[in-house]
Amino acid sequence: MDKSNELNPQSCSTFEMTKYSLGACTESLVLNSFFGFSMLYYTKALGLGPEMAGIATFVATLWDAISDPVMGHISDNTRNRFGKRLPYMFVGGVLMIISFFFIWYVPDFFKTELVIGSTTISAMTMIFAYLVAMNLLLRTAYTVFVVPYTALGFEICTDYNGRSKLQGIRMGLNMAANLLGPATAWLIFFPNNPTTGEIKDTQIAQNYINMGAAFTVAAFVFLLLMLFFMAKYMKDSRQDTTCHGNVGAFFTNMKEILSDKYPRWVFVFMFFVLLGIVLVSTLQMFVFDDFMKLDGLQKTITHGGTMVGMGIGSLSLAFFVRRFDKKGAIYIAVTGSVLCELILAGLFLTGFMKPDQVIWQKCVPAGTVIQEVVTAADFMSPDLIICQKSVPVGTVIQEVVTSAEQTLGDITIPVGTVMADVKTTDEQKVRNITIPVGTIITDVKTKDEQRVGDISVPDETVIANVKATTEQTFEGNTIPVETVITGVEITTDMMIGGIPIAFILFTLLHGAYWFGNGILLPIAVSMMADVSEIHKIETGVNKDASYAAMFSLAMKISTAVSGLVAGYCLLWTGFQSGADVVQTPESVWRVCALTFVAGPLAQLAALILIRRYPVDQSFIEKMRLETAE
Repeated sequence: MDKSNELNPQSCSTFEMTKYSLGACTESLVLNSFFGFSMLYYTKALGLGPEMAGIATFVATLWDAISDPVMGHISDNTRNRFGKRLPYMFVGGVLMIISFFFIWYVPDFFKTELVIGSTTISAMTMIFAYLVAMNLLLRTAYTVFVVPYTALGFEICTDYNGRSKLQGIRMGLNMAANLLGPATAWLIFFPNNPTTGEIKDTQIAQNYINMGAAFTVAAFVFLLLMLFFMAKYMKDSRQDTTCHGNVGAFFTNMKEILSDKYPRWVFVFMFFVLLGIVLVSTLQMFVFDDFMKLDGLQKTITHGGTMVGMGIGSLSLAFFVRRFDKKGAIYIAVTGSVLCELILAGLFLTGFMKPDQVIWQKCVPAGTVIQEVVTAADFMSPDLIICQKSVPVGTVIQEVVTSAEQTLGDITIPVGTVMADVKTTDEQKVRNITIPVGTIITDVKTKDEQRVGDISVPDETVIANVKATTEQTFEGNTIPVETVITGVEITTDMMIGGIPIAFILFTLLHGAYWFGNGILLPIAVSMMADVSEIHKIETGVNKDASYAAMFSLAMKISTAVSGLVAGYCLLWTGFQSGADVVQTPESVWRVCALTFVAGPLAQLAALILIRRYPVDQSFIEKMRLETAE
């Protein structure tokens, strides 16, 4: 056995690590947007029940987990002049990106019920079947891509600390793509445009299709770049030592890895780390949308903050490992993350802080005319006189249609009647906007019940051809976020402006929670590379892809369980599916509570289980020296 590699572990430059990590950008755009938005898409936009969406994810991810060891065995035992990693990365990557697009693009055929003889299959069942099928295709392609891709990372850098650095850079670029992709998607594809009325942008299916198309193109570009840079590692594997590729050898290989005591620690640790990550990444979207009620820009900042936190954690991993080794870095990461989520729970779940809470608001005295002020949140001020909408004398109110039965003098006017040529004889009130006598008002719609002479005008009535004979006023409306208020005179003291302290604290603390995950996830990958090296030192056989596949198996099982649990968690909270549903306060509170508690509990479980893990830097170095003697 050639022991030179074990005695002289190979590292590579930071730039080389970065080129390899471009593949993580493809992985990020596909998986992070899928896990972040798929539950929202299928429940809010398409109306699928959350438990059905969770089951679909569970089934596909479980299949993905089962296929990982098979792919690892195939890759390790491939004898090909193009090598045993890059060909699979190319085929798997392309298929993964194509199937990703069709996760969002659901053909109309699957959105309608299907009648076969006397059997009727509902539209929801059709959508569910489509979701399962596309999930299976996506996860199969992802397995073909990610198992050899991870194994290639084990092989281009065998240095103990270098492994941590490489995986940190890989996770850092993953988060950078996540920030520029899924996080920015809130601002670009889901800005909560007020023109949509009561329907949120997260309830519009076309927005998800647009997002999927954009990310499909970007993911393909990153894939091609990574393959181009990694082409130099394409090595003829026809003469490599293998454990053979028959079925019996496959099961023997899997049994050997599962009986290895070292990777078992990593498998269990990874299971709980990813359990917390997937639960929180899925549920936090509902917290952004329904609890915090963030607009598009705020969601981008908050969601982006989670990626910045995780990215900074990943890039700082090498520092923590050098100072405290890998287990010490885990203790630091878990402690910080748990504290941040507990603080958030204490602030928001107790009601101590409201989601829209601000500090240092400015009190505007009555009589002040507000000029060029941009609102930070929706507010209602019924006492506003909107000066810029003063209507000149002679204006006529056009196209008035009644929305409820009303009385004009002694005449009953039915719903839908167009009122015309009604002349007022005394002072009137139309939305509390004062209009000089003789003014004719055009296209005025009442906000609530008003009086026009002897006519009682119900809410939403459009007044047509009514000539005012005295000054009138319009009542103030709800002013949406980011509306510029100009020339508004207030008649009572009111509060404007202020620092959105709740939004700031939520964004910072939740981002800090993800800082810890940015350390935990890549450190687990580097730990698996360590135990794969231990096996290679002991046997002389390279099983990097098989160990990577078993690591991926633990990840996929955790992801499958997490997706299923997330769906049933939403069901337990009372969450209702549908594009026109408004969630109850109790349901929203429960979703928020689960988000703040699930992640820390999973991290604490991972910490307890990994504390007796025996492998550290001195352990690896000792094995290398003993084997060389």
